[in-house]
Amino acid sequence: MKYSLRPYLTHIAFFSIFLLFFSCGRELFHPDESILEKAIGVSGVRILSNKKYNVTEDKTLENIVFSAGKENYYLSLFHKKGKREFSYLGTKSFPIKDIEFLKMVMVNPAIGYSHIFLFFKKGDKPYIHIVDWDHFEQTIPLSMDDLSGIELLKNSKKPGDEYLSIKGRAFRFDSMQYVEIFPDAPLPFFLSLSLNREDLEEPGAILRNNGEFTASTVLTLSFPDLNSANFYDFVQTLPKNNLRVYLTGRKIHHADIKTFYAKYPMVEIQGPLKNMETLRLYLRAKKDPGKIHIRAVMQKAGQIIPWPPMYLLDKTVDSGIPGKKVTLDQQGYPAYEIEIHGKKP
Repeated sequence: MKYSLRPYLTHIAFFSIFLLFFSCGRELFHPDESILEKAIGVSGVRILSNKKYNVTEDKTLENIVFSAGKENYYLSLFHKKGKREFSYLGTKSFPIKDIEFLKMVMVNPAIGYSHIFLFFKKGDKPYIHIVDWDHFEQTIPLSMDDLSGIELLKNSKKPGDEYLSIKGRAFRFDSMQYVEIFPDAPLPFFLSLSLNREDLEEPGAILRNNGEFTASTVLTLSFPDLNSANFYDFVQTLPKNNLRVYLTGRKIHHADIKTFYAKYPMVEIQGPLKNMETLRLYLRAKKDPGKIHIRAVMQKAGQIIPWPPMYLLDKTVDSGIPGKKVTLDQQGYPAYEIEIHGKKP
């Protein structure tokens, strides 16, 4: 009896073509190693984690790929375009030497997109590296004991607002970085801070209280690179909502000195703030004003609470904001130091 192999060969050929067609046309939900290596220009990488989340101000979901090479960990972002097509948005790298990657999670601070929390351990020193893709990176040091007491909790008063609890210590996003606050504390939060505007009728800064009620909140912007003679050449203000301007030499409040006179110009606005209420500051930069010290002081139950917190002045704490730092302003309170660019003389 003779057996013909032709039917079997036909079936094998058909099955091979089917597999080839399926492999070429199948959907890729995340970039694979070949796509990643081509994008970041590094060969021999190993993908450790793939996530799909919204982590930029673009409202579409991003593909988040965390991988390891010979010398670095890589956090890469992509947008999905087609079945096997992805547009590359960029990569952040972290030295791999003596560092163990533990976990990656996304935290939604109710700002329209999420933050990336990378948990690392270097020897017996764990820490969290937080990435806000477009604005800042921050590091929170931990102890080995902390690892068993980390929770992500939701703020019941604000849907979608998640915060980090480490052994009962609450870290919440204050629009600049994650800061440790008491659960019942007020929390200033910039809804917007844009001094490079053309229209003065729109507020240059909107500060919202994302925490508990304050009897009084004072928001202050100081300009250490300006003086009374040139202040209005660089900054235009609108006397709206009780905005006050203090030029150099004016008597102002100081945290420790009874009689104090302004060393450089500043503007401030104040008022009581319930949860989710706002203060609106009407000003704009006509030219680059240089450095600006931004801070708030709140009163609650007889206590004076500074924002940013005083502990951030401790140099052992990483403020985590490239190009920004926490410093004492002329009134003796901690302040975020930023610079406004884009307005040229």
